[in-house]
Amino acid sequence: MPDDALRRRAVARALLTEIRLAGYRPVITPSLELLATLERGLDEGARRGVLKLVEPHSGELVAFRPDVTPQIARLAAVHLTGPAAPPPPHRLAYDGIVLRSRARTAGAPREVFQVGVELLGVRTPEADAEVVALAARAAARCGLDRLTIDVGHAAVVDAALRAAGVPADGAPAVLAALRRKDARGVEEAAPGGALAALADLYGPPAEVLARARALPALAGPLGPALDELEALCALLDDPRVVLDLGEPRAASYYTGPTFALYAPGAAEAVAAGGRYDDLVARYGAPLPATGFAADLDPILRALDAGGRVPAAPPPALLVGAPPGSHARALAVAARARARGVACAVDLVARDAAARAAYAAAHGFGAVVELAPAGDPDGDAAGDAARLDAALARATPSV
Repeated sequence: MPDDALRRRAVARALLTEIRLAGYRPVITPSLELLATLERGLDEGARRGVLKLVEPHSGELVAFRPDVTPQIARLAAVHLTGPAAPPPPHRLAYDGIVLRSRARTAGAPREVFQVGVELLGVRTPEADAEVVALAARAAARCGLDRLTIDVGHAAVVDAALRAAGVPADGAPAVLAALRRKDARGVEEAAPGGALAALADLYGPPAEVLARARALPALAGPLGPALDELEALCALLDDPRVVLDLGEPRAASYYTGPTFALYAPGAAEAVAAGGRYDDLVARYGAPLPATGFAADLDPILRALDAGGRVPAAPPPALLVGAPPGSHARALAVAARARARGVACAVDLVARDAAARAAYAAAHGFGAVVELAPAGDPDGDAAGDAARLDAALARATPSV
């Protein structure tokens, strides 16, 4: 309905404004893709969650995108590599719906509106820091000022599993226990202690890195990843950052530093992302990349929990035209729109009280009541004065 739709658009507009200010340019990817093309960028678990259908004319299987990042990877492989491509880095932004056959968590929607960015062509800590800082600024522009920036690394859990010799069929139980921060559960699924230590490696970056490097079973296999995280955290220099070495990220294509932003009132991350240096190569051209996606639903839940409303659009006005004054009302509306204010002319004859009630019910912040024809103030100057007065008392729409 209009009020909820306007709130969602306000959040999307806030995110996209901060993204545009950071120099990212928009791209548009299709909602439907050939299944064979889309699956090249998805792991087995994600493939099971794809909604598929048969294209009636060709008989080919097509799918609704469950994730935009593989589409950006394909776009990059085709258009942003080779001798004719512009030089990197490439800063791209997107917004739109992703659709999944199964929700990621109980009660979560299967249709998710996302706003995201991808930074392609650079493999440096500075690039990772740019994306994390941009996600935090975009969330703050929406009104989320109490964030936790949870930073991890995709290679940590994988390297620890290999070092512990955990077989593939044992990995799901270990990963589930790690997500719960259940050290005892990890130890039961993978005895030996090294993996169980990951469940407790969470907290201030300097402290966590020191503890990780003090564990002989982890320090060697995880050395490069720990170095990358130390460089990233130093660049961010943000007290909201916590390091979480035992968090397995959802997308399998991540290869380096990952992160998620959490806000009070939302059980899920309001934004998440990370480095995926191998994904573009699946579409034929190697290109390092990092990025994030912000989901509107958890952002709105966090705003509601904090008693905040998204930044509102400019106020809207309703022009009440006495009989014979429709042309004047249209002129007033045109002047309001020229000043960037949404404005409509009332199409029903009603008294001032009824018009005010109508305006309140339909999101108009104020009413411009024109003087009747023949009134001394019923001219262009009087109409302009009424418009100015209405603008002064107008309130923004939801």
